[in-house]
Amino acid sequence: MDSNKEENHFKDMETINHRNKDDYLENFKKLEKKINDAKNPRAENVFVNKKLLTDKKHVGSHIECSMNEKDSPRITEKRICRCMYYYNKKEEQCNKCPLKYKYNNISKEYDIIEAEIPTIKVIKKCGGIDLVISKKDDFNVKYAVEVKPKYSKETLVRMIAEIYTYTAETEFKKYKKAIAFFEGSKQDEDYEKYKDEAYFKNVIKEITIFKFVEKEINKEVINFDIVKLN
Repeated sequence: MDSNKEENHFKDMETINHRNKDDYLENFKKLEKKINDAKNPRAENVFVNKKLLTDKKHVGSHIECSMNEKDSPRITEKRICRCMYYYNKKEEQCNKCPLKYKYNNISKEYDIIEAEIPTIKVIKKCGGIDLVISKKDDFNVKYAVEVKPKYSKETLVRMIAEIYTYTAETEFKKYKKAIAFFEGSKQDEDYEKYKDEAYFKNVIKEITIFKFVEKEINKEVINFDIVKLN
């Protein structure tokens, strides 16, 4: 991570993934201030370093998973999110996918309706919204979600900072902001550790937290549920 503050967004600040309690709580405090600053109607995206903004627009979008038998089977955040979206569409292309496991959503409450939505304009050192989740019984309720794979050691602070960063620079500003992590992950442990801390409660007032719970693994398929925690 670049330690040069002039070249970082808030989500990339030098200490944002520090896991010791003092730094974790201090970063919750900093995040709370940023969230409050962002509520100023005249404020621009306070989570983005203006020096990293460009005028170049993202063009097009993925219309298929793009995984094929020549690709590495390595699990990544992007591949998990694409799989959660495309596998549940029952794409024929899944037959050529090299991933050891596919992700099958068995939730009775939530659908995954889109994946990998970029910012409107290219922003250096920025990705986009990982998933869009909707309620099955109310399609008007949609969540823009930042996701971390089970092996990730990134903090909840960074996840929340990321979703604030990306939603402010997409057409999905009105979607509910959310993060999602896997049961048994570092983020799951952190949630249990900090959920009663005042600073944490303050920063999640407008954030929905989901947990992916792996219910069963059948040969090449992981059946997972989507559980809302707050």
